Amino acid sequence: DEMALTLWSTLQQFISRRRPVAGCITRDALIRALRNLFELADFPDHLADWQRLQQLSNTSIAQVRDVIGEQIRLPRNIEIDMLEKALRESAGAVLLGSSGVGKSVTAKRFAEQRMAAGERCLWFDARSFERTDWAAFESDLGIAHSLEDMFGNAPDARPLLVLDGLDRLFDDAVFSIVATLLRCLHSEEQDAPWHIVVTCQISEWPRLQASLSKAGVLTNSWKSIECEPAKLSDFEL
Repeated sequence: DEMALTLWSTLQQFISRRRPVAGCITRDALIRALRNLFELADFPDHLADWQRLQQLSNTSIAQVRDVIGEQIRLPRNIEIDMLEKALRESAGAVLLGSSGVGKSVTAKRFAEQRMAAGERCLWFDARSFERTDWAAFESDLGIAHSLEDMFGNAPDARPLLVLDGLDRLFDDAVFSIVATLLRCLHSEEQDAPWHIVVTCQISEWPRLQASLSKAGVLTNSWKSIECEPAKLSDFEL
């Protein structure tokens, strides 16, 4: 198999560069070095937990209504293209707009495209964070390993995390949970693979940004995309 031979050759190159100085490489470092070159499998110990998180995410995504009546769908192609471009330039992007304009639908369409391409997408809505503390949040997910360990060892080249409707949160303790989740992504590191998409009403973004900053998450580098109201020409059957 050509891919297996290429992987073996790449590993030999890693070894040859480190052998003269008796160097070593950790599992985390090896994953970071390889995930943009090869399609890696999940770490076996984490497989069941990833499946659990994906199941929860799929349930949340399915709850976002994107069909009017039984046939009319809003594709949101322009916003999706803008979102893709924004995430090539930054680790985070915010979908802004008034209530009901289609922010969550745009995020759903984007997530579905990523998943159809075989990429990992996790989705949390605001209600997910309404817990007493981080321990309760992780416990309610029903996973055996910590999110810190799982996210840090994610084999994907560009996994996606969607946080839907964070403008519905107000409690500082809840924002602390959101901040802890985002810190697990290590998105501030140069080679961090995770992309973040947040949906928020445009009038609430300054407050949300301030609350995240207070909790230790800086969003100054995130790109903002304003969702426009749908036009008649946008509808497809």
